[in-house]
Amino acid sequence: VKNNQLCYSNEGLFRETVAYVRTVFDHYRFDVVSVMPPDGYVAICQCPLCKGKDTPQRGSRGRLSDYVWDFVNRVAREVAKTHPNKKVACCAYGAYSLPPLTIEELEPNVLVCIVGGRRPTNNRPEQQEEIRRLRESWLEKTGQPIMIFENYPFTDRGFYLPAFVPHTLASSINETKGLSLGEDIWLSVNAGFREDAVGFNHFMVYFTARMYWGGMQQDVDAMLAEYCRLFYGPAGEAMRAFFDYCEANWQEMEKDRSKVDRALALFNAAVRAAPSGSVFARRLALMDNYSKGLRAKRRQLAQRRGPVPRLRLVGPARSEIHIDGRLDDRAWQQCPVAATARLRELQTGRLPVFGTTVKAAWRGSNLYFAIRCDDRPGEKPRVTTEQNDDPAIWYGDVVEILLQTESHSYYQIAVNPAGALADLDRGAAPSAWFDWTAQAEVATHVGDGFWTVEIRIPVTDDPNDPLHQVVGRKPTQSLPWHINLCRQRVRDLAQPGPPGVK
Repeated sequence: VKNNQLCYSNEGLFRETVAYVRTVFDHYRFDVVSVMPPDGYVAICQCPLCKGKDTPQRGSRGRLSDYVWDFVNRVAREVAKTHPNKKVACCAYGAYSLPPLTIEELEPNVLVCIVGGRRPTNNRPEQQEEIRRLRESWLEKTGQPIMIFENYPFTDRGFYLPAFVPHTLASSINETKGLSLGEDIWLSVNAGFREDAVGFNHFMVYFTARMYWGGMQQDVDAMLAEYCRLFYGPAGEAMRAFFDYCEANWQEMEKDRSKVDRALALFNAAVRAAPSGSVFARRLALMDNYSKGLRAKRRQLAQRRGPVPRLRLVGPARSEIHIDGRLDDRAWQQCPVAATARLRELQTGRLPVFGTTVKAAWRGSNLYFAIRCDDRPGEKPRVTTEQNDDPAIWYGDVVEILLQTESHSYYQIAVNPAGALADLDRGAAPSAWFDWTAQAEVATHVGDGFWTVEIRIPVTDDPNDPLHQVVGRKPTQSLPWHINLCRQRVRDLAQPGPPGVK
């Protein structure tokens, strides 16, 4: 294990894994054993044996595919020598979701389980098409049926949106019949399962089960009409209107208050249609309980951004800034107080023992930051990667810059003491976060008891190339940017203002 990640180049790990799989087969007589990496496996081991085995050019869903699936395939090949009729399983998940490029065809005893192989809540046509292509790409790599793993939205972890998607539940199940051995679906089951979110969870289970049991030609509209009529009685028609609206619009409700208002109005109409004290009213009360989260989001969307610290770009751009990490340019030595910030601890709001100072400047069409991170004298900062766009950067010391321009929300740029940089466009789909590059110029310096970052971030007002540079106009009093900065030390987190202020 290196930097919290298993080393799949290690022969000892390979032998131990093979022995473990064989022992489970012999002792428990299982037909399938998983050798999937631990959850949260997002970065490659940094040892010399593993260096260069990742494929960062494949993005966040394929950067570890060759690396992980080579290990899985080798284990399966070795296990087949003693247990030819057993299966070795691994999920296609996270950084190894995409099929490997270095393996033409997987060993016949490898069972691929695609996490999000249906993902019914991704109900836009382009989202389902992407999932369809993922399934097809895996089927080309194996002559065996696949399996599907789904996390239905975890309401016990805070999911609150009305993602009622009966049509995608139905079509996605039909599309995998004959291709999949079955499904493993995780649901939220906590102490308050009977009341907290059963209004949503039962809907997902009901339509999933009906599609399992029914044939390929089931009429989903008829099924939904029957459900609304039988379950909600006189409120059935109003609930059908509510479900139809939510299916078409739920993905916008995290940001669009008008669509939240419309959904809640349709639901309130259903509540009025149910006789007080009836079983239908009690069922609507369960849905009403689930809707508390949506009402809270409505209130949040109505709030104005609260008071936050300001970092001003003060004064004319007279002196040059040379990006060398030393922070000795006149621009930084004479930086106005209004363009300077000191980070505070996230948990307490106090100044940390080892402080962090940030200075900002604007030159031409470039945003500059000078960041000094104080540390314990005699200790070196923790560096977990020297490669750009390597998620291992977040296992060590790092500073982050979050930028929301007047036209885009938002960009994330992380830099570690070695000068490695990770840049993400958080406004894009998660699978495309790492496709964006800031084209930033960065330099770092490590001294005794401190390390520094100097960075130039080019800014363009041309939105026609969204994959390169920060898109926005120079911030002004009337059109400011909203930013945050964070430093992660081994056991510290600090930033200038609290997160999530609206």
